[in-house]
Amino acid sequence: FYYDKMCFLADCINSSIAKKRIYDRLGLAGKFSESHDFLDRTAGLLNKYYDAMVSQYKTCESGAYGEYKVNEKLKAYAKGGIILENIRLEVGADRESAETDTLYITAGGIYSIETKYFGAYKIRVDSQDNWYKDRGDGWQPMDKSPSRQSLFHVKNLASFFDEKGTAFGRLPIIPVVVMANPKTVFQNGGSVGVYSIDHMNEMLRGAHPVI
Repeated sequence: FYYDKMCFLADCINSSIAKKRIYDRLGLAGKFSESHDFLDRTAGLLNKYYDAMVSQYKTCESGAYGEYKVNEKLKAYAKGGIILENIRLEVGADRESAETDTLYITAGGIYSIETKYFGAYKIRVDSQDNWYKDRGDGWQPMDKSPSRQSLFHVKNLASFFDEKGTAFGRLPIIPVVVMANPKTVFQNGGSVGVYSIDHMNEMLRGAHPVI
């Protein structure tokens, strides 16, 4: 009930994953209890968070679409192996949780794929894995580094394998970032492989760093 009322954009979004992310990221769960004035209190909160929710809608919708495109292309390129989508693992004493967009498991290694869908502008990655964007007004640092995100997922996956004592832990884990919009132009000088969706075959041929 709360989900349907608060995520007023639900009818506009086809992806259940995107809807859940909007709801979770805004921290709306727990703000309300079931009562007769729920809808009255909802109106004020919706007004307060409207811009944030619209922004999350656009981000999540493009992100979910990008992940779909990448996974479909991966299935076309890949020969054998196992493709797992939206994998959430809990590791460590505090059961820290993190979601990996795609895992592609092969006999030679495990690709931990972070998918990003940006606009038709320029991206630059420096030697420290910092990301910058240029929409025509000069290079601006990005809040988050997809390269570091991918490395974080690799660390979590390795810890998960160690905890479980699985044979997968003996395979190299390969951090990868895939740009789902082929119109995004990028230069990568970082430690993690970055590929356009149209050149994922290069990734699968082994042109990547291995951890």
